[in-house]
Amino acid sequence: MPYSESFSSDAADGRQPRKRASNIARQNVVAQLAAAYTDGQLTTDEFDHRTAQAWSAKFGDELEALTADLNPVGDQSPTVAASDPVHAPPQISHEQGGVGNSFALMGGVEHSGDWLISAHHRSVALMGGTELNLLNARFSAQHTCIDAAAIMGGVRIIVPDDVHVTSEGHALMGGFEVSDHPSVTIAQRDLPPDAPAITVTGFALMGGVEIIRAARNARVE
Repeated sequence: MPYSESFSSDAADGRQPRKRASNIARQNVVAQLAAAYTDGQLTTDEFDHRTAQAWSAKFGDELEALTADLNPVGDQSPTVAASDPVHAPPQISHEQGGVGNSFALMGGVEHSGDWLISAHHRSVALMGGTELNLLNARFSAQHTCIDAAAIMGGVRIIVPDDVHVTSEGHALMGGFEVSDHPSVTIAQRDLPPDAPAITVTGFALMGGVEIIRAARNARVE
């Protein structure tokens, strides 16, 4: 049905015409979805599917439906710790809690220095960038899982070379890779079986997730 006929039909039976979605409205919904994903309310597949629906939505009510079942998410701004590249804290602290989320929306977020990372950390960069520098971080568990999502942005994770690293992410029009900094002194195959382990999962959509192995006292630019 042509637009003019549809509009006339709505007016004739007393219904208000559907409002068209704007680019700002789409961006706001994607930001809400990213915050909910960071908060653990959405799985990776759900977040990916709903984000695609948001960008292709024509009407405002289509956008409203994408966030109708989500709970509000509080301030996602993390505290940035001061960097101390010389001091190497214990690898496994077994402390409770730790930083579990990092979220950057059209900006940058960094965690570095002496900080405690949760056993499961979720990092989302939406048209921005996050950096997790783990060279002097304290691990709350023997095995740490980092779920990274880079959408038109970048997530950079710097890990000590005495820690096992496994990448299980995927990329679409982007990159998801592990590389060695020149300071690396030990290959992963030479690490002891009981060394701490980090698994990085997630995806990069028109963006990149970069995992860099480096010596604990290295300065990674």
